[in-house]
Amino acid sequence: MAQSPPPASPDVPPFLPPAGPALQPAAPAIPAAAAPPEVQPGFRADAVFEALADGRRRKILEQLFTKGECSAAHLKGGVGRSRSVVGKHLATLCRAGLVVTAGVDPRDSRHRLYALAPALRAQDPASGELDFGCGVLRF
Repeated sequence: MAQSPPPASPDVPPFLPPAGPALQPAAPAIPAAAAPPEVQPGFRADAVFEALADGRRRKILEQLFTKGECSAAHLKGGVGRSRSVVGKHLATLCRAGLVVTAGVDPRDSRHRLYALAPALRAQDPASGELDFGCGVLRF
């Protein structure tokens, strides 16, 4: 009598054949949404200045600095552009190490929350300045 294959793991897409017992993917220790953001040891000056070259990206940084974690939908109001344009600006800021994803919006799980990188969050918001190590941005 032929044995039926083991049921597919919930984190393996259904279009892939089920993995054997030795090939089962390991469960992540921390769920992706709850994983702490990576701490950037330093900022690359060229990436920082490229990201800060656009006024809309500076406005996004200012909103994250003053309001804390925000979704792209929330940030689009202050920038005056569509959510997709804000998303592209956020991607540039993430590549520069200035912004990280901070989880999922509890009010709407379809939206990611964005926050300043941990090195920037540690600064005093009352000062109105972000120090990147290679330059200071004053709001």
